[in-house]
Amino acid sequence: RWFSNHLLVSKDTTIPSPDDYDEALSSGRLYIAFEILGTPSGLDFHLIDEEGTITEMGGSGPGTMLVARCPTLSDHSPKDGNEPEIQATIFKDGIPWETGCGEHPIAEAGVYRMRIDILPNHLQEFLGEAPMDWVQSYPWVYTNPIRVH
Repeated sequence: RWFSNHLLVSKDTTIPSPDDYDEALSSGRLYIAFEILGTPSGLDFHLIDEEGTITEMGGSGPGTMLVARCPTLSDHSPKDGNEPEIQATIFKDGIPWETGCGEHPIAEAGVYRMRIDILPNHLQEFLGEAPMDWVQSYPWVYTNPIRVH
């Protein structure tokens, strides 16, 4: 498979039910990943308001801080011993706004989303005789947006 949708189901559930997946999908708590570059693990993108209330991706609300946790490669992803380079870009209203993982203070309303790019150094041994022809930065993950009031 070349890409997949990753649903973020409630953490209260030990074994998610079909209803948990339906709820995550209808709430927009999901991102897409280009699995051909590796399976992401540990991605998080959410909004925090002054009281510490969290609004997950797909949601809408007030807030003062966006939290962007970059994924790593899952243990199930092919690797050749080289580490990939991962770069996060946060977009506000469709325009690049901030780069990097971590916490990003926000001062104005808008629609924020994150794109993770990957330089797939970890795939060199799988890319034939001229791997460097293919080792360039590619979009890897696109999150759903968070609407900030």
